[in-house]
Order: sequence, then C-alpha cells, then structure tokens
Amino acid sequence: MKNIMPMLGGVLLTVLYFTYSGKICFQLNLANYSRDYIIYLIVLFLVFLAITPILLPIHRYNKYGKNNRINDVTGFFDVDLIADYFDQFFRGDDNCRETAETYRKNPTYKNKKALKDVFDTTIRDTFGRDRIKYATYVLLIVSFVVLFFAIEGGVQLARELGGITDSKPVHFPLGLRPDITSLAAIFGAYTWITSDAIYRYRRNDFNSSDVLWYSLRLIVAIPLGEAVAAFAPMQTAEGKAVPVSSAGPLLAFVISMFSFSSIQQMLGAFINRAYNLPTTAADARDDALIKLPGIDQTVADRLGAEGITTMAQLVATDPVLLCSHTAIPFCCILDYVNSAMLWKLVGAKLLILREFGWQGTSQVIAFSERNMPSLIDNINTFNKAKLELEEAQTEVFNAKQTCGDSENEAIKNAQISFNKAKEKFDSALIQVKNGGKSDESIFVDMAKKAEMAESAFPEIINQIIIDSYAQFIYKIKIACGK
Repeated sequence: MKNIMPMLGGVLLTVLYFTYSGKICFQLNLANYSRDYIIYLIVLFLVFLAITPILLPIHRYNKYGKNNRINDVTGFFDVDLIADYFDQFFRGDDNCRETAETYRKNPTYKNKKALKDVFDTTIRDTFGRDRIKYATYVLLIVSFVVLFFAIEGGVQLARELGGITDSKPVHFPLGLRPDITSLAAIFGAYTWITSDAIYRYRRNDFNSSDVLWYSLRLIVAIPLGEAVAAFAPMQTAEGKAVPVSSAGPLLAFVISMFSFSSIQQMLGAFINRAYNLPTTAADARDDALIKLPGIDQTVADRLGAEGITTMAQLVATDPVLLCSHTAIPFCCILDYVNSAMLWKLVGAKLLILREFGWQGTSQVIAFSERNMPSLIDNINTFNKAKLELEEAQTEVFNAKQTCGDSENEAIKNAQISFNKAKEKFDSALIQVKNGGKSDESIFVDMAKKAEMAESAFPEIINQIIIDSYAQFIYKIKIACGK
C-alpha cells in the first residue's frame, strides 16, 4: 500500500505520454471517444500532480517529523523530571499522579519503566496521534473537488475562447462556467497552500488546524477573489467607467497568495479607511509577551493563536503543550517561561537585571547556589521536612478514618524535623538579607542600576527558590545544557 502512489503516478505518466503522442487512441481503442473524455483523463492526472506537493509534506511530517519533535522533547526528561512534570501539570490525572507517587516511594526498575511508559503515552497524546490524519482526509476531498473544478473549467474555458468545440457545446464541470477571476483566486490560494506546506515541512511544523486552514482557504477562494476583484481599478471607455480587464483577476490571484492573518489585516485596514472606523490601539500592557526578550511579533502571534498573550498565561501553561501546538523549539519555550517568571516579580526591570546575569528564575537560582549556598541547603532541607510532615499528616488522617482516634509517633517526629528545618532556613534568610558572608551586600550595584531597594532582592530569591515550578524549569534547563 505504501508504494501505491508512485505506481499510480507511473501509470498516469504513461497514459499522458501515449495521449500526447497520439498512440493511446490506437492501443486503447479510444478513437471513438469524445475529446471531453480524453480531457477528463488529463485533468485527473493534473489534479493528482497538483495535490501531491501539498499532501506529500504532510504525510512525511506525520510519519517522521512528528516523532523527531517528540524525541526533541522527551530527550531532556529523566525519570525524576518526569515525576516533577506530572506534579506540575497532571495532578488531576489519577494515572500520572499515582505512577509518579509510586516511583518516588519505591524507585525500582519496574516503577521507573512504568513512569516512562505513562510519560511516553502522555507526550504522544499531547502531540496528537490521528488528528492530522483525519484533517488530511478533509483536505484531500476539498482539494480534489476544487482543483478539478478549476483545471477542468480552465481547459474548457480555453476551448470555448479558442473556438475548439468540435461543433458541440463545451461541457463545463457541474454545468458551471467559471470566469478568469474565479480561476485566478483558486490558483492563488493553491500557490499559498503549497508554499506554506513546503515551508512548514522544512521547519518541521504541522498541526491539524493548519491542514484544516488549507481546506478553508480553498473553499473561500472564489468568493474572496470575486469580492476583491469588485474593487479593481476603473478606466473610461465610451464615456463609461468600466473595470480594467486584467486588474480583477490579478487582484484575486495576489490577495489569495497571502495568509489568512495578512488578509484580515489588509481588509481590516481597508474597511477602517473606507468607513472611518476607529482603529484598535496596540497592546500597551506591561505584561504583553512582545516585551519579553526573545519574543518578536511572529512568535507572539504563534503564542497568541494558542490563547497565550500575557506573561501570567505563559507561566501557567504546560511548556510541552505549547511546543506541540506552536512548533517553537522546546528550549526556546523554556527560555520564555524562565524569563516570564522573573518578569512577574520585577516587571520591566528585568531588562536591566539581565546585565547582571538575571535573565530568568533559573539564573537567579544558579546565582543563589554560587553566592548563598547555606540558604539553598536549608531551603532544600526545609522542603524535604515539609514533604515528610505532609505525608505523616496524611497517614494519621487515613488511620483516623479507619480506626478512629490514634496517636502516631511519625507525625511527632516529622513536626520536630520540620520546626528545626524552618528555624535553620529563617536564620539563613536573615543572613542573606544582612549581606551574607560579605561585609558589603552583593546587591548594591544591582539595586542602584535597577533603582530597587537592596532588601527586595533576598525576598525575590526567597520566592523563586521555594517555587516548585521555577525549580522544575531550572532542572530541565540544566538537562537542555543551558
């Protein structure tokens, strides 16, 4: 089955050769068939050729490219990071949560493999299994109908204009006679679809929504082209204003070669000027994504298509999901999230703090590990003790549910460990706020340059290092080698 397309192409090429050379009428005894019948065979072959450069990139991506993108993501996750990832984004999924908890309690080879298997299944579901395949079926049907109508209609129209009718009326597909503007609009849309499919294949970037957009573009090509052609330049002939004969098809073809977003912008600008409508001001919010280092308008538009328009939305979204939907490289997504998390704390002053190496929360954590190891050690001890206390409290709660009131020595010991860890952590934090090991605070230059209080920096560090998501991003960026 996988070789059916090359075989079909070979057969059609052979038919075309014999048709062109005149031998097909003798060998296949088609001398008695009408010219329309031969034209239909040729048109079917041309439609097949026209569809191939659209469907081939989609097929190759679905077979190979998608797996490469999945491997680019999964290669950065070890087993511990997988468990952290499930904690961050799949707490509501019982299977993911329970598999991660089982691994942490008993990290055997069996539990490790089970966690990896669940992760692999989850990632492949995130990137989509059959969505592109079904969208491709829709595109195949739509493109076949529209391109057959355009090519067959174009050939028959050429016969009519050239007077080659065999003394019979020209038979147009479905009895509809297309005009030059309609044909120009269809082939303009086809040009954009084909070029975009090739570009996306090169960039390894396909989604089912992109394929469905192709179908929509072909469906609306004719009404869009006809509507635009109505605004063709006019010329005076015999005292009357008539459209320039070539301007309408040209406009229809050109406008159809643009993306939907570009067409919307152009038509929106035209309507605003024509009817004096108020224009929408650009987003001036302080947390607009376009203000984040590394995000230009193209990236912002791709994120905006997924409903991500602010820093808070970016930080709250699964980076793997964003990678799968936007085709932005995973490490770039991590960089954006990393910077957005720090932006939420310092705002536009991030652009100044970048001069000191504070590009995002991961750099802040690395800064803390270099300059304040006692704080990091104690916060890790504090978090571990907090986790043990929560587990002990859960055990006591479950015991009370089954056996009534009972004392549990584990919770007392966990409470003691938690109190000691918190005391050490508070002491380390006070030391940092007072300048740490140096007589002069390490935040003097940063505070002066950014016009911030020196006391703000330890509090920022405190909020970051106790943020589990910031720690997760830091660990996975280390796995990325960044």
